Amino acid sequence: MKTKICNKCFEEKSILEFGTHQGCLYGVRPVCKKCYSKIQTEKQKNNPKYKAYQKEHYQKNKLYYKKYQQKNKSKRRNARRKKYATDPNYRAKMIKAAKTYRDENPDQMKKYELKKSYNLTWNEFKELQVNQNYKCAICGFEDNGDKAFFPFIDHCHKTNKVRGLLCSKCNFGIGQFNDDTNLLKKAIRYLEANNA
Repeated sequence: MKTKICNKCFEEKSILEFGTHQGCLYGVRPVCKKCYSKIQTEKQKNNPKYKAYQKEHYQKNKLYYKKYQQKNKSKRRNARRKKYATDPNYRAKMIKAAKTYRDENPDQMKKYELKKSYNLTWNEFKELQVNQNYKCAICGFEDNGDKAFFPFIDHCHKTNKVRGLLCSKCNFGIGQFNDDTNLLKKAIRYLEANNA
């Protein structure tokens, strides 16, 4: 594997860590990708004209950029998936990084899950909690300490409309009765008839 010394950080790195550039040694830039990225960021910060030019250039060549981004995104995604499937060290590293991120950003993960699963924003979720006084809508359970027990988002499985927040027992109970009010009424009558 060929290596090259970066002109900015002076570290010897694999040429794979350098961006391609025709006419340069080995066909790569004299600075590594990391340093090049820093240079570009500084350039943008210090020169507002450069940013304006970039914006204008993007507007003129939107179609090209979209095609290019889609093509590269697909390539990168497939390369990462292949590496994840074949390299156990990389897989372990990615799993650890994901777990660390989830642990450090529980609200961020919740926001993502809310939007993806229930099309509910973080503010709407917080509003639901306030409206229910931070309690289960059925039994009134209010311990927010155990996230695995409360709150669960109860929603209609036909329309996907959010109905409210429940504790896990109430949520699973309704789920076991398939959201059928007739079955629930029968269960109430049964309990009343056999109340010892």
